[in-house]
Amino acid sequence: MAQGLFGQWRAAQGRQSRAERYVQTLMNDPAEGAIRALASFGDGDEDHARWELRYARRAIGLLISERDALDDRTASDVAAALEDAHVADARVAKDKRDVAAQQLNTRLREYRAALQRRADPAPTSERLARVLLTFAGVAWGRADAMALASDLAATIVGECNAALRDAYGEATLPEDVKPSEL
Repeated sequence: MAQGLFGQWRAAQGRQSRAERYVQTLMNDPAEGAIRALASFGDGDEDHARWELRYARRAIGLLISERDALDDRTASDVAAALEDAHVADARVAKDKRDVAAQQLNTRLREYRAALQRRADPAPTSERLARVLLTFAGVAWGRADAMALASDLAATIVGECNAALRDAYGEATLPEDVKPSEL
């Protein structure tokens, strides 16, 4: 029995470690060029654009862990690790941590809603781009702004998928077995 408990503990530690490794990539700062480009379509406030891109990466990264993970527990592990990392983020003033958490949660709800709007004929990257532009204070009717934000959203999704595979591995199926037969 003790060995079973130890095995469970080790498995939980392994899940936590993988979640923390994945979340480290979600906490990376956006590229300066992306920040400047997004800010140029809005009010020119690069700090605002930087934070919107940070929030986008964190929210989309959590949603990717829900949608694309191999294990149902991954999303909850990632959510816990992301909350810890977000609360400990040195770029957020201690007296603004509650506000930052609320802002992230608001964006998470909107990005989730955008992903769930499957009846919308727009590609996923465009649906996510609309959310990014809205929070960045940019009118999404501008084709050039929409193209930039769609590219940024697609890049974030791709990077999050790659980081998820790096942290958790890739699904593999035997060549002679159809996925529907599993």
